[in-house]
Amino acid sequence: MSDGTFFAYIALLVFSGVLLAVLGLGGFGQSKGARIIDGVFAAAFVVYAGYLLFVFDGGTVIISYYAFIVPILAIVQVFKARKANRLAAEAPAAPAAEPAAPVQQPVQQPVQQPHQ
Repeated sequence: MSDGTFFAYIALLVFSGVLLAVLGLGGFGQSKGARIIDGVFAAAFVVYAGYLLFVFDGGTVIISYYAFIVPILAIVQVFKARKANRLAAEAPAAPAAEPAAPVQQPVQQPVQQPHQ
């Protein structure tokens, strides 16, 4: 792998990590679980980029295609979540049910007994 490719991959890892961190911290209509997943991937990408840049001293570099795919999927998820939230907010609220009329028990007439 050439130095240019190596540093471009590190830059992509950092960019993807920062993008996912922004999506995770900002929320942008995502669920809590999606935000946590964004944060985990963000940390993994940034830590791996730091390892490659400061610790790695030769050998085999594992190029993960997730560094290319995950940010795109995260952005798609953000747009889907925002659209779903917008549609939920625009949906007409269900009309309030009218209070039920009180149930009336039939009134029993007292039975008159014949006089003896």
